Amino acid sequence: MRRYRILATALITFLAAAVHAQPAPSPGRALSPEQIANACAPPPMTVAIAPHPFHVIGAQDTVPRAVFAEHDLLIIDAGTAGGMQLGQQYYLRRPVSAASYPGPQIQRAVITAGWIRLVAANETTAIAAIEHECGAIHAGDYLEPFETPAAPSGTGAEALGDPDFGALSRVVFGDDERTIASPGDVMMIDHGSEQGVLPGARLAIYRDVRTTLKDYWAVSTAPLPLASIGEAVVVSASATMAVVRVVRARDAVRAGDYAVPRKP
Repeated sequence: MRRYRILATALITFLAAAVHAQPAPSPGRALSPEQIANACAPPPMTVAIAPHPFHVIGAQDTVPRAVFAEHDLLIIDAGTAGGMQLGQQYYLRRPVSAASYPGPQIQRAVITAGWIRLVAANETTAIAAIEHECGAIHAGDYLEPFETPAAPSGTGAEALGDPDFGALSRVVFGDDERTIASPGDVMMIDHGSEQGVLPGARLAIYRDVRTTLKDYWAVSTAPLPLASIGEAVVVSASATMAVVRVVRARDAVRAGDYAVPRKP
């Protein structure tokens, strides 16, 4: 056991020296506040509880810890042999619940904890500086390549096209799998680029009030038209899902509401 502690200490010392020996990489173009907010949003997908190739396994410190913050230098469980190179940027992400479940894989929402830049590496291990912290960073968070986020804009006050009710999608859930959202919050919908939902697109949010009344108060009502709830703009999209930011709402946007694309 003592031998392993000595080897671990030597490894950390080696990498710490490498950090100080390497020039700091250029941070590149600074992100706007809107881009930072969009980068901190969950990715437009759910994930299965399954292994990912690269993870945070600790930080340079005198005691082991499982939660980290912006001042920490993180240790990654892969090095140059795994394709790690100085200056590379990665998102840090994890499922909302990382517990193990029996039976089929469970699809869960994903948390974006922040993003990092690699500042040192040997063959098997790398060290990363935290470039931005969206929330608590945990041991076990997995790495995904960083892409500069788009900054779709819109306040909800500009002129908008008519809603296309032939392309309805549904609100699934928000950050941390929250089921309600207000202006400024993000939510996920069950349509993506395959259905023509692309970053920057505008969506009208509607609710089936009849269904809501039946679900919440167990009363029957006469047929009612869909109620307009607010407006949203698409932040990012995968093939089958998209993340939208609520820009205007007269009531809380809820899971199950309809997202209706606006015609150009």
